[in-house]
Amino acid sequence: QIRAVAAVVCFVEMALSRQGLFAAAAGSVADWLLITHHVLEYLRGRERGGADVAKLEAQLHSLAQSLAMAQNADGGFAWAGRGKSSPFVSAQALRALLLAHEAGAKGPDKVLKSLVAYVGARFREQEESNNDGKAALLYALAHVSDKSMLGAAHVDVFMSANRLFRLRTRLSYSALAHLAQGLGGEIVLEVILRGFLQQALFFVE
Repeated sequence: QIRAVAAVVCFVEMALSRQGLFAAAAGSVADWLLITHHVLEYLRGRERGGADVAKLEAQLHSLAQSLAMAQNADGGFAWAGRGKSSPFVSAQALRALLLAHEAGAKGPDKVLKSLVAYVGARFREQEESNNDGKAALLYALAHVSDKSMLGAAHVDVFMSANRLFRLRTRLSYSALAHLAQGLGGEIVLEVILRGFLQQALFFVE
């Protein structure tokens, strides 16, 4: 396990050095930020310090700063450069920045506030039948612990998730997965897993 973690740390360092933090696409930086966060939390959870943790903490801060600098004026993020903001790249960026913030890589509040507002607006604009899109954006919004941000974005995560939950037998695997991760809880997960099973049995028959 120690060798595996060290290999991941080296791999992240190598990939970032080749890409260049500020030249990399926002979607890619968000993914690397999430990877770095998960490995860092793994080490912290096992009370392992040392050089690996220090490197990961430095990488976490650098990635969070780089991602924040790529934010568009409308609060969202494009896949690359200053192109048109993408709701789903922005949702990934929101998750990454929120988790990094909780892990100690705190950035300007205005970045998160405007990003939550952007993702919230795109969530409200989704067509009623687009359950996959709603579930993906809601999954990111479920990570927001600051209720005032959600209130300003006019999004009630619990109520919206509950609406989707009532449609669980008609949701795609992707929507079910996002809903399960966003809602959490053993009872909810059990019910959603039953939904997976029902769908699987339907296709078998």
